[in-house]
Amino acid sequence: MRKTVKYTSVLLIFIFIFSILMLPVSAAATQGRITGEGVALRDKPTTQGSNVILRFSKGTLVTVNGKTTGNEAVAGGGTTWYYVTYSGKTGYVYGKYVEEITEPAYNADFEKNLLSFPESYRAALRTIHNSYPNWVFVADNIGIGLDGAVNLEYGGDNMFATKKWVELTYGAQWRDPRVDETNPDHLREGGRWTFASREAIAYFMDPRNALTVTNTQPSLPNIFTFLQQSYNSAIQTEAGLRSVVAGTFLANGYGGNKDAYIADIMQAAKESNVSPYVIASTIIIEQGTKGTSSLISGTYKGYEGYYNFFNYGASGNNVVVNGLTYAKNKGWNSRRASIVGGAKLYAEGYVSKGQDTYYYMDFNVKSGGNHQYAACLYDQCTKSISMRSVCISNANAALTFKIPVYSAMPAVAYPVPTAHTCVGELRNAKPATCMSDGYSGDTYCKTCGRLMLAGTVIKSTGHTPDEPVNRVDATCLEEGYSGDIYCKDCGELIAEGSVTAAKGHTPGEWIIDIPADTDTDGLWHLECAACGATVKTQEIPACGQKLPGDINGDESVDNKDLTRLFQFLSNWDVTVNYPAVDVNNDGFIDNKDLTRLFQYLSGWDVALS
Repeated sequence: MRKTVKYTSVLLIFIFIFSILMLPVSAAATQGRITGEGVALRDKPTTQGSNVILRFSKGTLVTVNGKTTGNEAVAGGGTTWYYVTYSGKTGYVYGKYVEEITEPAYNADFEKNLLSFPESYRAALRTIHNSYPNWVFVADNIGIGLDGAVNLEYGGDNMFATKKWVELTYGAQWRDPRVDETNPDHLREGGRWTFASREAIAYFMDPRNALTVTNTQPSLPNIFTFLQQSYNSAIQTEAGLRSVVAGTFLANGYGGNKDAYIADIMQAAKESNVSPYVIASTIIIEQGTKGTSSLISGTYKGYEGYYNFFNYGASGNNVVVNGLTYAKNKGWNSRRASIVGGAKLYAEGYVSKGQDTYYYMDFNVKSGGNHQYAACLYDQCTKSISMRSVCISNANAALTFKIPVYSAMPAVAYPVPTAHTCVGELRNAKPATCMSDGYSGDTYCKTCGRLMLAGTVIKSTGHTPDEPVNRVDATCLEEGYSGDIYCKDCGELIAEGSVTAAKGHTPGEWIIDIPADTDTDGLWHLECAACGATVKTQEIPACGQKLPGDINGDESVDNKDLTRLFQFLSNWDVTVNYPAVDVNNDGFIDNKDLTRLFQYLSGWDVALS
């Protein structure tokens, strides 16, 4: 026993030392950003013989616990692997795909505001704050869960109810699994678009996927989808506007007044209730940084003095003429008139209705998913990338970002959609009842919501009668009740009972009350065999001399006597010769007497008494 204990202790020490040797070389915890798409978190620092714990989307922030040496996963990529933690899961990421981030300086006010956001938002917001300390993040609490918001956009039971589309050029994982590319009914806008998958919608609707400034592709979320577009005079100032327009034609003014555009844009913000930063950024997006378009020159032949800073109506074969015609019809005969008028038009559609971010324009989660700007799933990303290109160069601009916070959210942000194997779950099952059909239930995929197998109708079972209730047996003189019939399963009344007629008395035996003798009449009565009530009474004539079997008293015994006795026993209103009725002399007048008389008249060897 002692030797076993000793060997066990040595083994434990060996395991302890080995586990220490396997820890990453560095132990200081810092932050890192994943720089590739679909990068794996593995249980070992190698691509050979390791298991993938999860895959990251580009821009995901992780906690870096240290580094270690592993295999060279990519030629020329080195042998460094990072030991990281993300959402409670720890593992190894190939060093080529991790960018170390310096922790931002602690800011008490910023950290206090950060508490209004869930923990899963904070690391990304700290990173952005480190580069753009003047940006303000506002937590906008939504009264529904993220899954509920996704369901507003996705037609789980009916694909055609899905509000968001993707281009067919995207991979199959982005489109609804129910889509059949060969079916023209499943395609939109000339066959270029089709319905988005639930995973794709969830990826773009999860606010945490947009908490980055680094995404520059039009189809990927970024922080500018949350840029608040309504006017807030306490935050959006002339000084802030100057930082937004710095380096563009708007910073130069016009007519010898360097601040002319600043004044025009601030006036437009006050009248339209649109952020001056958004107005300025939109103008720069439409007119470029130099502002050389004929639409805002004021000198275009035939349209002198007219301006169209937002390019309203500027489409068709002659963009400039069409755009300036629009401006002339609107009366935009000065720069200010065009900027103020254009801002008001911009506000009318969405900003004035509370949809004051690109996110809310395309995902109107506060109003049941109605009144949305575009069916394109990533429309808000495309527009926010353009806004980013204007605002990102100036780290001093004081921008406000209104970021949705849902009442319930998954612990980890929805990842970039990947192909998956559908796993079914039963929905809409309904048991059959006595009178209503049931339904076996439909099988849907838990992940994408695709209908995998439609259910079938289960026929109603019909009522099962139980024993009668309230039954009352009829008596000789009182009516009865057959009883009500109820269903044994559901308790519903199937059939009401009916009244049963009184049975009437059942004649029994004659009972002698006062015997007759030779000179004196007697008395007897007939009782009911069921209830014992007296059915009939009758006198018994004085006996005189009796001739056994002479029932009718005609001093002979024949078939007439047999008939008279039968009638008497059958309760006919006939008289009998009392002394001769009890032919078997047993003290009772009954069918035994009738039988004895029949036997006697039939020649049997029997005697009459």
